[in-house]
Amino acid sequence: GAKSTLDVCYLAPAIKQGLVVRDLCEVLAITRTSEPGGRYRVDFVDHGRGAKEALAADNVIVAAGTMNTLRILLHSRDTHGGLQGMPNLGKRFSGNGDMRGFWDLNELGTDLTAGLPGKGGIVLRNAPEPRVAVGRSSPPSIDSYPIPKALRERLKRGHIVSSMGIDAMDGVIALKNGKLDIDFDPENSPIYGRIYDTMAEMSRLSGRKVHVSRRPSTVHPTGGACVGEFDKGGVIGANGEVHDNP
Repeated sequence: GAKSTLDVCYLAPAIKQGLVVRDLCEVLAITRTSEPGGRYRVDFVDHGRGAKEALAADNVIVAAGTMNTLRILLHSRDTHGGLQGMPNLGKRFSGNGDMRGFWDLNELGTDLTAGLPGKGGIVLRNAPEPRVAVGRSSPPSIDSYPIPKALRERLKRGHIVSSMGIDAMDGVIALKNGKLDIDFDPENSPIYGRIYDTMAEMSRLSGRKVHVSRRPSTVHPTGGACVGEFDKGGVIGANGEVHDNP
């Protein structure tokens, strides 16, 4: 009840207007076709029925998130041969400059999960420019985690700390043995070093350990199917249409 959700705002009204939602269906490939029924065929597995099926349509909207959109387009082109072109597909992948850790404040008697999950941000007063802002948050519903109680209580006495920024956006994603392979070198992106150093200084000033790895991880992957002109690295035009596959 804390926010309006996708199903309430969009799906329910659209279902009333005739939308058919096929849950538990996993798209395998999109194929251009001259068969009756549409310009494209979408092959998928219905996991509820355990059966493979296909639908035909003149227009297909791919909105599966960064990683699954790339997976579908790459499989469709490179494995199934159903799509053509798209030489820039998989390029300019970015980890959004994300890096996160755990600030183990560990003050007995405190429960930092009370209240809103987001606890605001920190910027070191005397840090060199460009300064890095570090957000603080609390893991939700810790009492439901299937881990020892002592560890749950310890997590309540600390903050998840995270930061993000502009990285080099020079990663490349391709298919290898049927799986996504990410070629991304964080050493090319100074933002990661700045975030790591900021968190290390937070740890020094507070006397409380910030557990953070130099290896970044992200929940905000971007790129790989960038909007732009074909000859300038774009996979998708300004009208939302995939180059080479209208």
